[in-house]
Amino acid sequence: MAGGLSPGHYFLSGIKMDELNLCVLIVEDNASIAKLLLLVFENNKFKTKWVFLGEKVLNACLEEVPDLIVFDPTLPDKDGFEVIKEIKNHIILKEIPVIFLLEEEEKQNLRVLPFSPLDIMVKPINLNELELRIKNWISFLENQKALKKAAMTDPLTGLMNNLALETELTLKCYHGEKFEKIFSTLMMDVDHFTRYNDIYGHQFGDSLLQVLAVFWCSLLRSADTLFRYKGGRFVAIIADANLERGMMTAERLRKATYERNLPHQRGIDNRVTISIGVTAFKKGDTAGTLLHRVATYLAEAKKSGRNVVKGGV
Repeated sequence: MAGGLSPGHYFLSGIKMDELNLCVLIVEDNASIAKLLLLVFENNKFKTKWVFLGEKVLNACLEEVPDLIVFDPTLPDKDGFEVIKEIKNHIILKEIPVIFLLEEEEKQNLRVLPFSPLDIMVKPINLNELELRIKNWISFLENQKALKKAAMTDPLTGLMNNLALETELTLKCYHGEKFEKIFSTLMMDVDHFTRYNDIYGHQFGDSLLQVLAVFWCSLLRSADTLFRYKGGRFVAIIADANLERGMMTAERLRKATYERNLPHQRGIDNRVTISIGVTAFKKGDTAGTLLHRVATYLAEAKKSGRNVVKGGV
């Protein structure tokens, strides 16, 4: 192992971020091999991260979920095969493709794994072969990324859907526990949306949701994320926001929607309005507990007359 590097060191090159499409995590305790891999992947426009301790792998994956893991199971602190099993048992990380770097005699250990790796490379690494394989991996990863994006996108509004929401909330909760990063969650519901569909028809109801999605995105910061949850219900994750700031954001969205004065014959003041529930992350929260709590506050908002914001922790 090379000197001057602290255990669990993360390496990232100086490639411009807008040139990077894919991210690879390299798990390798041999610094010479790792640096070679970093160079080759970066030359192929990968964003790279390198760890060489098993105890750091899971955190490295969750800090920024990679598209690919290149993994040498011979680690100085933990059984590498146990580490990879931890990753494959994690709800967010289990689908990440893995490429193993192995000595010839280690290949037999792969028989005990409950999944098939994307590829296996036997040491010593042949550079020409590595370059050729990376081209194939890129094609596979870009296709996989496109399929994943499609599966997590709401076709009506273009927003991310409830599957993406659960994944994002799980990551946010992890970052909240690990790094004390705060965030608020808003659940918004179009008031009397069923009546709107009955009056104007489902085609106009769909158009209304599309208009609102674009409008609300224009009011949120780039750090915030809006999701189509179900029906006329949306969820927003407000970054770096405690409950007070989350309530302020929700009130701004509610007021702006009211003042947009979109017609609704059987709505409040004959216009489209929204009710919003708000909650903030607290220690011990999961995606499930957050969604349940924010839905409870949304229900309070609906019961209190609609076109209001209710929240708490």
